[in-house]
Parts: sequence; C-alpha cells; structure tokens
Amino acid sequence: MVGQKEDSDTPIDLGVDIQGLQQLTQTVAKAIGTYPTAEEVIQELGLYESAEDFLGNLSVEQAGATQFIDRSRTNTRIPSKLSGS
Repeated sequence: MVGQKEDSDTPIDLGVDIQGLQQLTQTVAKAIGTYPTAEEVIQELGLYESAEDFLGNLSVEQAGATQFIDRSRTNTRIPSKLSGS
C-alpha cells in the first residue's frame, strides 16, 4: 500500500488482491453509468443531449472476470459543439 511499510514476514494473498481489483472494476463500471458521470462527459465533449438520453443509449459492464470494462452506445450520431450539428 502507498505510504505503508511493507512487512516482508507477511505472506501475500493474491486471491484477496485479485478479488479486490475485480470489486473495484465493478464499482467503476457502475459509476460510469451514473448521472454525475454522464453530465461530466456531456460537458467535456460538448454534447447537446440530456444525461437521461445519454444513459439510455449507454451500456456498461465488466468484461468477464477481468479488469476491463465494456461500454457501448446505441446512438452515436449525437449533435455536439465540435461537429456544428
């Protein structure tokens, strides 16, 4: 852990570490599909879309038992400030 002295006599339990990372990945996947995150993405990308519409077109899930997150949008033709639409 950051800021903690490592005790070389303590055995490492990779199973606990892996489980913790998988739980963190699940948490991040859930956070991506929240209104605050959607509103931030909309603002950052200059989209003209409500958070409700954005989330309605968004699919987010953990990719199996990995630390990867799959996300997809069903409507990718969204007017934005960048496109001038």
